[in-house]
Amino acid sequence: MQHGGQLVSAIENVAQGSSMIDAKVVEALVGAQRRAEQSRLHELTPREIETSRSVAQGSSNQGIADQLVLTKRAIEKHINPIFLKLDLNEEQDVSRRVRATLIYLTDTASN
Repeated sequence: MQHGGQLVSAIENVAQGSSMIDAKVVEALVGAQRRAEQSRLHELTPREIETSRSVAQGSSNQGIADQLVLTKRAIEKHINPIFLKLDLNEEQDVSRRVRATLIYLTDTASN
């Protein structure tokens, strides 16, 4: 009946204005926050995150511009800083868009 006692105690605490959150939930939230802070995406602005999401979905610069109601040139101005912040140099054999997509997908999947 130990669980019943815990339940009654939890109900009484909540009724008195306290909150009850399972330690595993707190641990998961703290872990997610730590991962987000360590993510390379942490340095991106909200607009750059939004642009990265669209890149990861396979949208072209024009497609992203249409979605965000911006010009293609404005999107290019967002994408170049994304590459710089994610430390994606121009390499002949690797697409920076593909590498940025992999970073975005990896870092957002762990959150």
